[in-house]
Amino acid sequence: MTARCIYCRNELTGVSGDQSRQPSLEHIVPLALGGSAKFTTMDVSAKYNHDLGTSIDAPFMNQLPIAMLRHQLGLAGNSGKIPPIVLNARSLDNNEPARISISPDGSIDYQFETMVIDDQKTTHTERLVAGSPERVREILSGMLKKAKSAQKSIYSLQGNQVTSLDNILGQATVEETTTFKASVVAMDGTTWVRGLFKMILGLGHVVLGPDWTFSADGGDRLRTVLFCEPEQWPNHALKGFSAGAIPADVARMLGITNDLRREKWHTLAIIPRGKDCEYVAVVSLFGGDLPDSLVTLGSERGWLTTVNETMRPDARIGVRIDPVTREVVWITVKEALDSA
Repeated sequence: MTARCIYCRNELTGVSGDQSRQPSLEHIVPLALGGSAKFTTMDVSAKYNHDLGTSIDAPFMNQLPIAMLRHQLGLAGNSGKIPPIVLNARSLDNNEPARISISPDGSIDYQFETMVIDDQKTTHTERLVAGSPERVREILSGMLKKAKSAQKSIYSLQGNQVTSLDNILGQATVEETTTFKASVVAMDGTTWVRGLFKMILGLGHVVLGPDWTFSADGGDRLRTVLFCEPEQWPNHALKGFSAGAIPADVARMLGITNDLRREKWHTLAIIPRGKDCEYVAVVSLFGGDLPDSLVTLGSERGWLTTVNETMRPDARIGVRIDPVTREVVWITVKEALDSA
């Protein structure tokens, strides 16, 4: 039986030149989040691995609480680097827009946004160029080169012809500031839900199997969230979704102890819950430093039909990951039943 991509449903035939049918390694918890090479699937096409890494994983990692945890724990992604935290800001001295960058080592840099404003006059164009010194020099050098090539002249506002970069810079106004007001959006709801549901889809594929992954009441609900705008999400797509603190009985069943929370381990699992034993995905990232989440997975349960003594005690229903060491500990049926 040919495997299928859990995101696009295409059969992964390995046809040369077709990236949508080439299998690739997908880390279910992204490496940049502290995922592990021991919790992966090959049932993802190279195209969608790349595309969703850009459209879902990257924005998810760039949310401020996650970016701060990455700096704190030193979590590098596929590139081997930890990106800076970037904040949009404005100077309190001149109200100019800027970007503040905080490096993993704690150093802070700021960069003014580049602005080029043209004011078309009857006989000439006045141009304002503003930004960081390096970028302004680059733009002005290009202007001089272009004017020379077109045999045109450049004049200062005082009417003096300028023929070199030094001429222009000598008449430029230099403003310096070290006081900024940053605008921060801590968490974006749509970005958070998409990143969360992408991980749950991979978790469900590993634990519940392909029958659930490609069922209308299973994986299809999660794919709707990944690929459609929020206003197009059907009401049932988020049935049972909540974020906050995991109930005590669930935490106990999954072995989420205070020590585990202090050490910031990730916990992801699928368990039956409630009187109808609907299956619920449980996600606790960084030991609960981010909101713990529960998502109802629907009624089509694949091969995991019930958690009781008829199942193999060593059947895996979840995973714990140390984001720093990338160590993986599988949660089994036996462990869950013994802890319940």
